[in-house]
Amino acid sequence: MNDRARAQHPNFKQALAVAATTLLISSGLVGLTLTVLILRANPHTGGLLHGVGTMLSMLWLAAALNAVFVLPLLLALPLIGLTRSRLMVRGVRAYFGFGLLALNIAWILWNHLQMAHQPLSVRPFITATGLLEVAGISAIVLLIGFAGCMRLAPELAAPERDTPRRVLMVALAVMIAGGLLVLDHYEASQTRLYSGSEIRMAARKSLRATPPLHSTPPSASSPKALLIGIDGLSWSSLQPLLDLGRLPWFARLIEGGRVGYLSNGDLSFSPPIWSTIFTGRSEREHGIHGFQQFKITLSGQTLSKLGTLGDSFNAFYGMNFLLGRIPSPGLWVSKSVGARDRTAPPVWDIASHYGSKVVTVNPITSAPFSPVNGAILDLGKSWTSGARAFQPVSLAEKWGKEAAKFHTLDDDASYQSAATRVKQEVDFSINLIRELSPDLAIFYTHFVDSVHHFNWDFHSRDAFYLDDLPSALSNDEWNEFLADHVEDRVFQSVILMDAEIGRFMHAFPDATLIVISDHGWTYSGYEHFGSQDGVIIVSGPSVSSRAEISDAHIGSITPTLLALLGVPLSREFLRPPCRG
Repeated sequence: MNDRARAQHPNFKQALAVAATTLLISSGLVGLTLTVLILRANPHTGGLLHGVGTMLSMLWLAAALNAVFVLPLLLALPLIGLTRSRLMVRGVRAYFGFGLLALNIAWILWNHLQMAHQPLSVRPFITATGLLEVAGISAIVLLIGFAGCMRLAPELAAPERDTPRRVLMVALAVMIAGGLLVLDHYEASQTRLYSGSEIRMAARKSLRATPPLHSTPPSASSPKALLIGIDGLSWSSLQPLLDLGRLPWFARLIEGGRVGYLSNGDLSFSPPIWSTIFTGRSEREHGIHGFQQFKITLSGQTLSKLGTLGDSFNAFYGMNFLLGRIPSPGLWVSKSVGARDRTAPPVWDIASHYGSKVVTVNPITSAPFSPVNGAILDLGKSWTSGARAFQPVSLAEKWGKEAAKFHTLDDDASYQSAATRVKQEVDFSINLIRELSPDLAIFYTHFVDSVHHFNWDFHSRDAFYLDDLPSALSNDEWNEFLADHVEDRVFQSVILMDAEIGRFMHAFPDATLIVISDHGWTYSGYEHFGSQDGVIIVSGPSVSSRAEISDAHIGSITPTLLALLGVPLSREFLRPPCRG
């Protein structure tokens, strides 16, 4: 056999070399693409060292991912029934090139199609849409992979028809991918909307119920503004429970105030939403994009925003998932996000700067705390955390409890434990507000959202395949459906928060009370990707109109609180104050 013939008929050792070369080329292209996208998403960072460090990190990430993809291609190569004489150099290149392309596209799609990756979520399940998405991803892999295999088996197509058929297969795969993205967007956007009149009608039913009596007398001095943040609270749960008469304290708030949806700007991830609520600034301005960020070792700078295709396509199983799990050879380290990463002052700092006394309890992604005019603390932390979680630090020993343990909250025992903790936190917060008599008080809890994450399958508990989701029900049908499940932990968590709201209302009757949430819940699954807007209820002596709030946005909460305190907004927002 001459040299040319040998080149056209490589052995498997040569095929392995081609696979390695293809892996390097593909990883380089993917890594460079990721580098450009990541640096674009983090414009506040810069410098040659940072660019090189980011590029090396993305190249390593792409190589690790593609190495995993190459393995099944290598295993499948001897199983496709081809003789060595058919292993042409160009065929092997096409096989691995198209194979890696197919698997990279499959990974990207699976990452951004929420119903497709739900089988690996906290509460695993699959729906008809999820099955269709998985089938579509599989079809894309087969189409692109088959286009590569055509070079290995010339009898599958005449040489002159080879290229047009391969182009057609890839084009069909792209069309399927586009269709899946549209389908998933439609599925995730399904929501329920209630008008202000519907909410008020339901609230009047709840008013017929007698609220529980409290033995503690009301405070002699109420805060000017009391903000209660309830993560994951949704009108889709509130309105039906109001209709059933199960939320008497929410009903009082609604009947005496204004209600509406709190627009979250299509975000559905708590850290950036609450940071915008607490600062009045956009996600880009305050710099908080998640619970974690990654520091590039070479430059010492951080990557905060890891969404490469925009927020609407940024599911939880993306870059955070990879960077947090793939071993790093010293290229990056992960760290929790906190106050030092926030690039805009929070409302408690602004209010303190202008002389208002504040009490802030459990602000998310805001530790370690700096001293304020009043108190700021995280009751989820142990009292041994000291100054990091308690300012003034004397409050740590006064709290005297261990850190809240993580529970899956999918059984009665763990639910009751978490519920008891919430009641203790409300007790402590009310007493602290009474003691300090602040102008502004803030209380935040993640209780409702946590319970929802682990119990949103109330309608078909323990069923892996869900063929009857509540998304198909009208609002009236949904209300009836919920009535049959009202004893489930999902709705009991909202009922419990109603009682805790009542305790705040009873203790501080003269405060302007603002109850808000960051997002609602979708009906296509147990998560809140692309979920509906949050809740806002404003009530108190200074609220004269019982109108629907139609233009509330997460960025308007801080200006509203500062206006209630008499803080000069224009001066503050043009030049943030410095402490110390």
